[in-house]
Amino acid sequence: MARSSREAADTMRILKYAIVLCGALWLAGVSLHAQTPSKAISPPSPDLTERQQRGRALVIQRCSLCHLDHLPRPRTSYAPTLKGLLENATPDDEKAIRNYIVKGGAKMPSFQYGLRSSQIDDIIAFLKTY
Repeated sequence: MARSSREAADTMRILKYAIVLCGALWLAGVSLHAQTPSKAISPPSPDLTERQQRGRALVIQRCSLCHLDHLPRPRTSYAPTLKGLLENATPDDEKAIRNYIVKGGAKMPSFQYGLRSSQIDDIIAFLKTY
């Protein structure tokens, strides 16, 4: 049985809405499936503060896709590792990283609408320990 052009248009409209919804959920950090712990990511360290633990979770959830550092080398990299990024950082270094997270760059997306200021604080707190 052939579909009418109206049925085809309705199907395409529903498909477009589904794609937009999935994209919006992805940007919001919502998972549509049960999350299972990754073997490549170690469990939270008891040495981290609550803020650093939250920052670690955000880095795993929002940053690790591009900034993976637990894969064997050589590998194709979208972005540099975050390990040691804020080691011995000055307040100006932290401000520069915060600005880069908020505004993005040539190869990095902006997170000004995807992360709250407190979440960025948590990420920076974790990166100081990483």
